[in-house]
Amino acid sequence: MANQQNLKFFEDTNAFLEHTLPVFKADETRHRLMLGIAIALQKRPDAFGKKTPLMTLRLEDTSEDASPARAGLLTERVQADFIAIMTPPYPILVWFKETLSDVDLKEIALAIKEKGWNLPGVNGIATCSSRFASIWAELNQINTPSVMHSMSYELTKVIFPESIPAGSFQFAQEGHAEILLKYMNDMQDDLNASVRIEYTLEHIHNFIAGKRIGIWLVYDQPVSMAMSNRPQLSSIGISAVYTPNEYRGKGYASAVVASLSQELLNQGYQRVNLFADLSNPTSNKIYKAIGFKEVCDYQEFKFTSADKSFL
Repeated sequence: MANQQNLKFFEDTNAFLEHTLPVFKADETRHRLMLGIAIALQKRPDAFGKKTPLMTLRLEDTSEDASPARAGLLTERVQADFIAIMTPPYPILVWFKETLSDVDLKEIALAIKEKGWNLPGVNGIATCSSRFASIWAELNQINTPSVMHSMSYELTKVIFPESIPAGSFQFAQEGHAEILLKYMNDMQDDLNASVRIEYTLEHIHNFIAGKRIGIWLVYDQPVSMAMSNRPQLSSIGISAVYTPNEYRGKGYASAVVASLSQELLNQGYQRVNLFADLSNPTSNKIYKAIGFKEVCDYQEFKFTSADKSFL
């Protein structure tokens, strides 16, 4: 059975990171979502809204003489074997060691439920999120449809396209704010995102001020964009890759992602990482051609009320 005294809930992000960094450091891209979110919360507790985030982990018992006192400290012999973080209304992110039994996982899920957490869904490395979804469904008599299956990629060296399209790369300027706001919202429409972000001009101006949005310009018109996000320890992510329908098929997305990736490497980051929807072969092909390598797949499940067939 899960050792409940080793399951810990955190309100302080610094304490949470102190316990989880050994896992995150071992493979930043594999844990990029959790790590990036935790670092953002460390810098600004309200980075994802005013609702209290869920941060929890279990410290594994790796020796017969392990005691509660020792379990409170990270050592080479006592480390986390289950980690979860959630910033409502987004789904809970989970990771755990493959050796964690279903019995232990059910005990952990029950402890989260007993704390009063309402989970809208789960996301994470597919082998973890799928097991947690099954346990949560059984525990709560709900359905858990899959809503997204993605590949996590990382890049350490850019391979620029052999044929660069007309135009040029630059970081977005204030005069681009309105069209980029439209692109952000159009992108979410295309993705049918499970949680929609209501971007405003203020958001876009902040992104521009931080030199986060890279664009490909043709005759002063932004025809494709990409944005840096979630800095990690030695890595940084790219998201919001979007090309309007009328500009697709011309190589603009490849050019803007390759150029932004090189800019980020030039800033000193050791690697750039991103997600690609596995149902979109075009984007996966583009990223691989630029130099991104597959690391692991992520799968998101939504928690919904069960119909009668489930009961």
